This record gives sequence, C-alpha cells and structure tokens, in this order.
Amino acid sequence: MKKIFAGLIFILFNVHVTLGGYMIGLLPDFVGYLLVAAGLKEVWQEEGVFENLVPLALELAVFTGVIYLIRLLPMTRREGLLAVLDVLATLCFLVMVYKIVGGVKALEKKHLCTLSTRRLMPLAIGYAVCNAGALLIALTGSVLAAVVAIIGLAVAFVFVVTFYDTTNKYRYLQHI
Repeated sequence: MKKIFAGLIFILFNVHVTLGGYMIGLLPDFVGYLLVAAGLKEVWQEEGVFENLVPLALELAVFTGVIYLIRLLPMTRREGLLAVLDVLATLCFLVMVYKIVGGVKALEKKHLCTLSTRRLMPLAIGYAVCNAGALLIALTGSVLAAVVAIIGLAVAFVFVVTFYDTTNKYRYLQHI
C-alpha cells in the first residue's frame, strides 16, 4: 500500500515550474497513477476491488500523460482544452479514490480491524467538494476560489496523512 500512498502524493500535490511560458510538472500525475497501479497490484490478492481498479489507474496514467504533453507543446489557446481535461481527470481521480477507500473498508471487514476508513471517506468527499467548489467559484472570477482551493489543499494533506496511517496499520496486519 506504500506505492498507493506515494502515488497519491504525486496526484494530489501539483508542483510546477514555468519556463518560457511552458509549465513543467515536477510531480507529474501520470507517474502517480503508475505508482497507484503498482500498489494496487500488490494488494489485489487480498481484496478483489483493488484488481478492478488497476485498469482505471493505468488509463488515468495515459490520460494525464497526454495532458502533461499538451502542457509542454507550444500551442496557443489551449487553456480551455486543458481546463476540460483537468476536470475530467479530477472526476476520474475522485471515483478511483472513492473505490480505493471502499477496498480498504472491505479489508477492515475481512480482518475485523480498523484501517481509518471512518476518517478517509469524509476526507475524500471533502476534497471532492472543495475541488468542485473551487472550479465553480473560479468560473465567476471570484477570489474566493483561491480560498476554497487552499482549504482543498489542507483537506488533501490530511487525507494523505490519514492514508499513511492506513498503510502503516495494513503493514502491521501483514506481520501478525
């Protein structure tokens, strides 16, 4: 599950450098999705939900890889296209996170233990709400969108810390 955790860091925290009008992602989402797919493959023997998510993670790796390349290409008037692609990628990511948390919940039931899903699910939903809210508010041109995005970043941070706790608990379970 550590690879899933590492992948989530790449996906949730976007660090970019702008050079000559080109935005280069230092933590590209497609790398994160490849890590998530590798992590899902490690735990799919334990819970079938994870096996079903591998194709989605690989498809998102390709999709976000294309977005990454578009950002590198010298094109004009690509912002609208990128905005639509980013929204689609975010929606797919949220579905994947929801299903990953569902898989972790199934592991809890299987092992009769707690792996923090009571905290993970509300955080995932909160992150989704902040993303949607920031997008909708940004369409109005309000600076409130930045505030909502910062709240979303804080929620993402707490989600990642909680998922790290989940990975540690799962690793402990494997050693019992």
